[in-house]
Order: sequence, then C-alpha cells, then structure tokens
Amino acid sequence: MQRERQVAIQQLSEEGGGDLVHGRTEDEVFEILAAACQAADPGGSGLLDPPALFEAIAGCELELSTKEVHFLMNDAFPSEDGRIAYDYLISGAFETLQFYAYDEAYRG
Repeated sequence: MQRERQVAIQQLSEEGGGDLVHGRTEDEVFEILAAACQAADPGGSGLLDPPALFEAIAGCELELSTKEVHFLMNDAFPSEDGRIAYDYLISGAFETLQFYAYDEAYRG
C-alpha cells in the first residue's frame, strides 16, 4: 500500500495537483494539525482518544471534509489504552491527504 501511495502521489504531482493540500504546503499542514491537536491536549501527553482527535482534526483551519478526516484517521494506531499518538498521525498527514485527493480524482 505504501508503494502504491508513493506512485499515486508522484503521478498527481507530475500532473500539477500534488504540491498542496487545501492550498497549503506540507509544513503548513503539519503546523495547523499540530496546533489543533496540541490545543485538544492540554496536558501535553501527545495522546488523544479517537473522538477528541477526530474533533481536533475536523475543526482545524484546513476545513477538511468528513471523508478526509476519516481517511486520515485510518492511519491512526491506538495504544493499549485506546489513545492515539497524534505526532505520528500528523507527520504523515500531508501524504495521506494527497493520496486521498488522487484517489478521489482518479477513482474509476
């Protein structure tokens, strides 16, 4: 699956649509998602339960669709207590959202 994502993102980029996510660069996407998750994590643990993480991502200034948030959350790996380390999730969010855009644009 990872190789398929890389190929799909490369194709989209070559066609001019893969450089941005919602008009934002990779660094901007990371910063926006990090700020949203940190705001939802007042204790600074780096972990959020799935509903809190979903709400943080859905409510951030990227204005992601519900489908995009669900797609992004599919990359989440809960710990033993069910919470998710959001740093891992948001570090790959740009690529995940690019793949989502490719999938939506080229779905047959």
